[in-house]
Amino acid sequence: MTAHTQNQVMIHTMSRGGAVWLARMAHNHQVAGSNPAPATKKTALGHMTWGFFLCCAWLGWNRRLRCCVGREDCSYWYSNSMNSLVPRAGVYELYWKFAHERQIAFEARVAGLAAPWSNDTIIQMYKFCNVYRAADRVSQYMIRHVCYNEYPDTPSDRLFQIIAFRIFSNIETWDSIIKQLGRPPAIADAIDGSFEEALEFTKTTNGKLYTGAFILCATDAYGRQKKHLNHIELFKDMFVNNDLAGDIVNATSLSGVYELIHAYPLMGDFMSYQITIDLNYSPYINYSENDFTKAGPGALRGIKKVFTETGDMTPEQVIMWVVENQVAEFDRLGYDFKGLYGRPLHAIDAQGLFCETDKYCRQAVPDLKSARSHIKAKFNPNPESIDLFFPPKWGIGTVDKQEREL
Repeated sequence: MTAHTQNQVMIHTMSRGGAVWLARMAHNHQVAGSNPAPATKKTALGHMTWGFFLCCAWLGWNRRLRCCVGREDCSYWYSNSMNSLVPRAGVYELYWKFAHERQIAFEARVAGLAAPWSNDTIIQMYKFCNVYRAADRVSQYMIRHVCYNEYPDTPSDRLFQIIAFRIFSNIETWDSIIKQLGRPPAIADAIDGSFEEALEFTKTTNGKLYTGAFILCATDAYGRQKKHLNHIELFKDMFVNNDLAGDIVNATSLSGVYELIHAYPLMGDFMSYQITIDLNYSPYINYSENDFTKAGPGALRGIKKVFTETGDMTPEQVIMWVVENQVAEFDRLGYDFKGLYGRPLHAIDAQGLFCETDKYCRQAVPDLKSARSHIKAKFNPNPESIDLFFPPKWGIGTVDKQEREL
């Protein structure tokens, strides 16, 4: 019998025993109360008092057992999970295993080793995002070619570019716009129509403008009939009708930046969060990525698979629990996780890992059903190499080795 099964049996046994005990207590009290003598009343009251405290102790122990399912160090888990998290045995461990194996694959490719870069057949076969969001191909482009490009843009223009790029999240679209304009788009291009012309040309030439990675609000909030035209009006609303750039720079927290973005039409919860993280890569604001997080749709599915119960914890609190306990959990499970050149997982990375664990479980644990049952994208290495570059303020420097999209 596994530890998980033993714990379940103990839980059910205690639950049944507790119910029987309470029933007996109630029965004894009814019998005593049918025609009680003064001494019997006192005895019944004493039984009820002891029964109350024993019941509370039983409920507390029952809950502690449930928090320890699949765990060897129950006291650690119980004292650090806000008494709410119940890991799904065999799946909770996959969260940490995937993070470790996926990072190994990333490091192997960076080192120039020959494929396969992982011994995990699921990682070999299917496409997964990197463990660290900033190491993914589109984010790498964003950091180097948008946040820190070589053009002499104003801070307002640069912040506009960051938001505009993330809305499309398409490298080919951005390269085409730069080619049409001769430089990255500026706020003035949104005002005089040059940006719209570049987008129309790109749409005709490339066939599409947007990535399929995000679900975008597609309403005609600004009265125009096409999604990209409404987004142009959104950019003008942000940077012409309002001073969003000034508001971002003067914000006092990462959540404050999020609220500024989220207040605009077409800005859903998760896209607002993604843009907030992108803005925080730039030289203009600098908050810890652990100051604020927002669980996306994929992360919500992953959390439900990794934990059977989360009690009174929000998805964001679950994510932060992972961040705070990562060292202990990697060590406990025997994974030598070194992070991204020494950088530990931050909230945006832990959030993304829940999304990728949801995908991984579709193959690893197919009986664990969710809204999606298959991984759509097979792994097909991109032949174009990337010079890794991270925000200089992170202090991990520019990586000389090259990494292909994983």
